[in-house]
Amino acid sequence: MIERLVYTALTRGLSAYATNSDTLYTELFGGIYQLDPAEIEDIRKYFLRLPPKVYIGYPRAALDEHPSYFIFLAGEQQPDFALNDFGGSGAAVGPALPGGGYQAIPGASVLSSIWTHNYTVLCLAQGGPEPCLWMYEVAKSVFLAAKLYFIRNAIQLVTLAGSDVAPQEPYAPAQLYGRSLTFRCQREFSQADTAEGLQRAFRVDGLTMPTPQPDPSGPISRIEILPRSQ
Repeated sequence: MIERLVYTALTRGLSAYATNSDTLYTELFGGIYQLDPAEIEDIRKYFLRLPPKVYIGYPRAALDEHPSYFIFLAGEQQPDFALNDFGGSGAAVGPALPGGGYQAIPGASVLSSIWTHNYTVLCLAQGGPEPCLWMYEVAKSVFLAAKLYFIRNAIQLVTLAGSDVAPQEPYAPAQLYGRSLTFRCQREFSQADTAEGLQRAFRVDGLTMPTPQPDPSGPISRIEILPRSQ
């Protein structure tokens, strides 16, 4: 559930901007963008007056005047394999040892693969395109600053991308302004099957008869076998 890590990083970063608004907005918008101090002060006052909200999922609720971020999965795939999808048999999946490492559990398996995840961080705001652009730049700076946080949580190769979007009903009012920030990363999917309870399910040959779905036309009372035409 990487979206929770993205959510936590963004909310913590926004909190830091609110706490250190006298310096962070100037360092961001007055640095590489060289905005006038008066405009930077307008940006700072805007976010202090309307702190952005952060949600997981598509925008479905009625939006108020606060700018809002929406985090949702845009797609994921398994581009690489880890040891043919197996981290090993009898692998180190037990409890941690006092001197470091983990205790191996005999007969255990570790299912492992490398996944690439793409999450969309949708920025929506009212009152013109400028507030949406400010939101986008703040989110970029937060994710770049959170690099070590993501690494500590096994999130690797974080890259960012973005584009303008046109909000569409029914997910967001069309009069809002939007910009999309794509958060792309890689992470190992690893599952310890300590008693091989999952593996045993696939050691039985043959096919399973699927459960038939109810027929809306009603049950079949009998089957008629028609004679072959001569």
